[in-house]
Formats: sequence, structure tokens, C-alpha cells
Amino acid sequence: MTIVMASSSVLRGISSSLNLRYCLTVFVTVNLQVANGRTSFVSQSFSSTVLYSNKHQILAYNRGSGKDFVVLDDPSRTSEVAAFDIDVANGKLFVVTVKKESNISSTQIAIATIGGKPTVLFKEHSFDHVVDIAFDWITKNMYLVVANGSKIVVCRTDRPYCTDIFNGRDGAHSIRLDTVRGDLYWGERHGRVYKGRMDGKLSQIFLFGDPSKTAEIGIDLATERFYWQGSQSNIVEFIYLNNVTQSEIVIPAIRTPSALAISQDMLYWSEVSENKSTLSICTSQRCTKQTVLGQTETANYFKLKLSSMSMQPTRPNPCRKRPCSHICAISGPADNDFSCLCPRHFSLISKTLCEVTVSSFFVVVEEELFKAPVDAALNNDLSVQDEVMRVPRMTEIVVDDAESVLYGVTYGQVPKLIKININNGLVTEFWAGASEHIKSLVFDPLHRLLYWLDSQHKTVVLFNVDRKEMTRIQLHSSRSETIAEDLAVDFRRGIFYILFELNGVHQDRVIQQYGLDGRLESELPKMSYKPERIAIDQSTGSLVMSAAVSSEDSVHRNIFVFDVQTGASSVLAENTLFVTKLHAWFSRTFWITPYQRGFFGIAEPKGNISHIVREYWRSPTAAIAISGLHVNPIERAMCSVENGGCSNTCVNSIAKGRACICPDGMMLEDGTLCVTHNKTLECTHDEFACTNDFQCIRWQYKCNGVNDCDDGSDEKPSICDEVGKCSPDTHRCAKSLECIPVRLFCDGVAHCQDESDEVNCTTVLLGTNEFRLSGVFTVKWNSERLIAVGILAAAVAFAMIISYAKCQQRKYRSVDTRHIELKQLPVTLSKMQPIHG
Repeated sequence: MTIVMASSSVLRGISSSLNLRYCLTVFVTVNLQVANGRTSFVSQSFSSTVLYSNKHQILAYNRGSGKDFVVLDDPSRTSEVAAFDIDVANGKLFVVTVKKESNISSTQIAIATIGGKPTVLFKEHSFDHVVDIAFDWITKNMYLVVANGSKIVVCRTDRPYCTDIFNGRDGAHSIRLDTVRGDLYWGERHGRVYKGRMDGKLSQIFLFGDPSKTAEIGIDLATERFYWQGSQSNIVEFIYLNNVTQSEIVIPAIRTPSALAISQDMLYWSEVSENKSTLSICTSQRCTKQTVLGQTETANYFKLKLSSMSMQPTRPNPCRKRPCSHICAISGPADNDFSCLCPRHFSLISKTLCEVTVSSFFVVVEEELFKAPVDAALNNDLSVQDEVMRVPRMTEIVVDDAESVLYGVTYGQVPKLIKININNGLVTEFWAGASEHIKSLVFDPLHRLLYWLDSQHKTVVLFNVDRKEMTRIQLHSSRSETIAEDLAVDFRRGIFYILFELNGVHQDRVIQQYGLDGRLESELPKMSYKPERIAIDQSTGSLVMSAAVSSEDSVHRNIFVFDVQTGASSVLAENTLFVTKLHAWFSRTFWITPYQRGFFGIAEPKGNISHIVREYWRSPTAAIAISGLHVNPIERAMCSVENGGCSNTCVNSIAKGRACICPDGMMLEDGTLCVTHNKTLECTHDEFACTNDFQCIRWQYKCNGVNDCDDGSDEKPSICDEVGKCSPDTHRCAKSLECIPVRLFCDGVAHCQDESDEVNCTTVLLGTNEFRLSGVFTVKWNSERLIAVGILAAAVAFAMIISYAKCQQRKYRSVDTRHIELKQLPVTLSKMQPIHG
């Protein structure tokens, strides 16, 4: 939604063709005085402003001027306002909107100021069919009635923390707060009204209404009266909150009141007849004179809600000092009446501290996914059985606790990025673009971002799973001819690390630190060992890495902890095998080794290494993920307040405050606003420009049988007419359509998807110069250096050189090459330049 301010006359004389649904809110300004811990009203003079929703808009009607104006609007008209509430003191709107596309509804909750841009709240949580909300102006919490799940939820509006406080409600439809006493009220089916504490305690039936009706409720804290629709259609009953005195108001109408709102001496209600809906007001004492504010010629049930200064009186905030680690709720009328609540996956271990208790290992073994409780697995408690489900074979997985899903990369000729619902096992393809070169998956639970490393395109991909927005971060390495091997992301500091292999040489590796704009910030000092895998300790920001340590006559492997601030390195685990996956989880580190069942872990430096394995994990482990990773929130995190001012993705950074990130196809205009990228796409001479106008790919990736462009334009038949041809300095892989540089054949690293560039490779030594021989290859020669008689394949030239040479003994890929001699047609040789490295 976009907030606009514009004069209009929307309510009066509305066209009969409009189908309206109102949520009414009343602004009332009064003078307040606090004495002896109680709020009193020293003046009864005020002016009223009525707010109501009309499909995609929220409008305000001023009784004094008789005019109305738009305060919030969705110009696209694709969403409808379902409910809203107001923080009167700060002039903020909390809005629930529903958007329907292809018979699928999506609910969004946002906060906005008049004239400002809405910021989406609670995006970390999936709330379907929110029918009402109530803002707690004391603690700044938000209470939601969620029809899908029949529950009442409380959320902090400044942090991504929510928890259920009442479950199993029978058609709850409206909610009202009494923050002075710490109570909340909600209406359900069959006319029942319930009362409970704002911390989720002491739920009880407050009153029985007409079983044939859905009770509409209202509360007026200024007069300490609770209102509800009576048993007769034109009766509104009320009861004093401080005693049992009950009375009623007779509405001068024969229609059916469908909702109501009360502000001291004024009663607002909506009523519906067979062909008309009316919005009216009268005094709440006798209601002898009715004033119609507006009406439509269509019968609609309105939903009204009151929010005013008189209904938001001040009181001491028991949560002012934020004693709770996650959610603090009012629990009673006294100044120190508060309760600490915990989100899902957390439990209260003291009066104020929540910690993760629901943690599990997810272990991929062939086509099975095992879910093993962490405590049971670490303690080898065989009495606790793992949950198991059938899944595709995967090489990478990460877990999103909040949504109970796994993201994974499938194993196969053309890998795919998939999403698995942990609860029901449903598998969906998450990303349809090129995913065959994903080397690392990382999930950031603080900002709900999924990262992966695309080694082929030298990019880090950032995907906002809530906004469904993708951003490619191009790595601008200070060194050329590098291969990206691994990725580690520091969620709290807004930086990531890339492990690079230089020039295809296994022994030469560096780790570089990047900002979220893709700018190279630093390169870690060269280490005495060769890093092979990296991970981040989120609490300290230190790098955990597995590495090979070479001595004169042997190579062994250790796991190190590297302090990026001081450059100090310490050994965590000694004499491990080669590590394929590395994970840092709280104070523990876990890793996978090739061809071994289960996985390994260690809790303290040079402590005992645990082998976590189950008898029914019958094959080597392919990937693991660990749920319940809680990352401590950043103090004074900028992204927690109105999304840090960013129009799209906001990422907190301890060092820099926050970074605003734009999705592909957009660019940052003023540091916070993402606008459509209208610049001409400029690709280099060795790149192909995708038709989506924001993506360049390497030329050799065009027409390789894989959609490297998001829009698939690199594989269109009109572009790939000459598919099958490779440029002079590249060669085609055996089974795929890839063209890769000749220099990458038989270099010890598979670059073709089918690994055909490393098949039938034999290496011999001629003096100090190394020649490479492959079953299929190309050789360039200069006529001044090589003169060949007859029409010969390049392989013949190599064969003749080898036949002249006495080869030294060398083992390469477990092949013992003492003497290799290939006979072909005779050739005459002159000078020939050896191929190095």
C-alpha cells in the first residue's frame, strides 16, 4: 500500500454499485491527568474523527467539517483492508490487508504513518485470515485474532517475535483490550464473550449472549463500561467493569446492528437491512437522536472498532525496562505485573530468559531424511526414534525453523533448488533458474534470507523468502582466475566470506571478506595451512575452518578457529579426515566426511570428537542441517524500526547500522529506495546479455542446455541455431552442451557437468615440463615451432613426443605411468613449446 492524502467525498452519496466493508475507528482527544496511579479525565471537550475502510482504502470522516479524506490507499486496488487499529499518541496505523490471486488469499500486516510508506510487520510468520487486531499502546505489542487456526496471538511490533496465547477458540472474530487491568476480551460464535489476561492466563467465559447471534463487542475505558449486542435486534447492553451493574441502550431503529463502537457519550454503529447498510451515531446515554453518517444501497455487514485517546489512557509500563529476552506482556493492574513469553521453539528457563529447546538434526542419507533430536543424538539415546521421510537425494540442506521448511539442492545431472515442508513432506521446486553450480546454502534466521554461492557465475545469491525477491551479488575479487569454493555468512555483522582457489591450484587458497554490496572489504592474511571448508560462529564472528596442514613427508587435517579481528588462529580438532560440510551451532562444531555414515562433532578445543550415527543410517551422509539455531538479536537494530527506511530488503550490520538491498532489475536511488533499473545493460565482450535487461552471463554458458539467464533467453532456439559449435579456445564436453576453455581439460578439477573433462587423463613428465594428454583434446601450434607432414590429429604429435622421451615414474589418479608409447603415422618435428601447469 501507498499512503496518500487527498480530499474526497467518499462516504456521502456513495454509488449504489459499490460493495463496501467498513472497519470503523474513532479519534477522540481529551485532557488526561494521572494522580495516585489512576487516570482521571479533567476535560470532556473533544472533537471526533471517524476512520473507516472502503475496500483498498482507509478514509477519515470529520464530524466538525462534515468532510472525509483518504489516509491510506492501495493504488493497484489488488488488496482489501480487512482490519486496522491505531496508535493514537504516535499517529500510526496498523493495517491488515488481504490480497487474492487465482483463488489464493495472502494476508499482510503493516504499520504506516499518515503520509508515509507502510512497513510490513511479522513477515517472519505466516498468518492466514487475520480477522481483527488490537494494539497495546502501553507495551507496543499487537494482538491478533487468527481465524485459520482459531487462535489469539501476541507479537512485538519492534522485533520478529510472536507467540500463541489462546488456542482452540470457536470462531473468535473480535478483540478488545483493557490495558489498565491487564485484561483482554474476545467474541466467539453463539454469542459467547470470553475474558483472559493479556499474557494468556486465566481464560474464562465473561458473558453469554444470544446463541443465534455473533456477539459484537466494545469497551469504553473512560466510563469503565463493556458493551455488547443484546438479545433483541435494537438493544445494546453494557456492564460496568468494576461491578455487576447492567443496563441497556435502545437504538431508535428496527434494523439489525452488526457492529458497534463507543466513545464516552457517543455510540457508533452500523446496521443492515435487506437492501441498505447505514453508518450512524447517537449519544450513548439515551440514544434518542440518530444521525446518519452515510449509507449504501447494498446490504453489507460492517465491522467497527474504536481507538481514541480516551480509550488509550496511560499507566506505568511494567515492561519499560525490557526485563524479558523476547516478549513482555501486561499481566495485571499493578505497576510490576508483567509476564515474559517465548516464541515458538523457545521455552522459559528463568523468569525473564527464553532459550531454544526444540532442536533437531536433519540428516540426508540417500533418499531418506532423518530428523533426530539433538540431545538424544549427542547422548546416543537409542530409545528415542528418529522421524523419517522420503525425499530426493540432496547435496545441500538448510532449515527455516519459523516456517518448518527445508531448502535443499538435489543431486543429479541437472540439480534443482527445492523446498520441503517438514510437517507433511511436500516437495516443491523453489527456484527454476540455474542451480547446478550451487556450492553452499546458508539460511539467515534474523533477516529470513537464503544465501547460496553460484561458483560458475562468481555470484552470491540472496533470496528474501518473505518478499520473494532475489538479489545477485557479483563478486569483484581482487584476483583473476579464481574458483569460489565455499561461503560463510555473518548474520549479525552484514558480511560474508568466500573461500577461493587460485588459478586452479589446490594448494593456493585465500579467504576474502565482502560487504552485502559485493564490494571486497579485505583479504584475510595468508595462513600456514590450506583452508578447505569455512563456517561462522555467529556469537563471536570468528571463522571456523577445516584445513590441510602439510609437513615434509605427510599431510594431516585439523579444524581451526580464526579470529578475524586479531588474526589469531587456534586448533579446535586435530587429525580429522577431509571435511565436505562444516557447521557451527552454538558452542559446537559439526562436520561430514566422505564415504562415512553419520557425522562428527566437538564441543570444546581439542576435546573428544563425537561420532553421531544411527544403525539405520545405512549409507554415507550427504548433508546435514540443525534446527533451533538462535542468533542473538542486534541491539538497536535499525531494520526493526520501519524496515530501517528501506523500501525492500533491510539487513542489519553491527558495524554499519544497516544495508538496503534491491532485487534484480532494480537499483538503489537514494540509499533507501529501490527503483526500476532504467540503464542500458552493458556486458563485456566475452559475456552474453540476457533479454531481461539486468543479467550478463559468460559467453560459453550460452546454449549449454541450462537456463543461466532467469528468463531462459540464453537457450532460445533463435539464439542457439549454431549450437554445437565452440569458440576456437574452448572445447565441448562429452555429454552436455557446455563449452569450456581448453586449459581446463585434465587440470584435476571437473568443470563439465558430466566430468568428461577429467576422463582418460594421463600425465607424463618430460624433463621439468609437464604435458597433459587426454582422449579428446586440441593442440595449438606455431608453424615456426612445429612442422607436421601429412594430415595428423593433435594426439599424434603428442604421441610422437612421448615416444621420443624416457618418462619418469609418476602416479596420477592411481595410474602408474612408467613408459607410454603411442605409434601413429610418421611425422617430422621441429621445435615444440611445452605446456606448463
